[in-house]
Amino acid sequence: MLPDSRKQTNKKPAKTIVSNKVKDYGNDPFFVKKAEESKVFLEKHGFPKELLNKRKGKTAFSDL
Repeated sequence: MLPDSRKQTNKKPAKTIVSNKVKDYGNDPFFVKKAEESKVFLEKHGFPKELLNKRKGKTAFSDL
């Protein structure tokens, strides 16, 4: 008997529609506000060093 997390289901994949007619949300007030909040937060707290190291091709544990 398989554990609950490994049970097979008979669900069919969802039908999706791919379209090139996607609305641009770049100037949407919600996203503009979130971008401004993110910028203020990063200016105040800085970018996490762990992510900067990964960006440079290093891992967080490479200095050990």
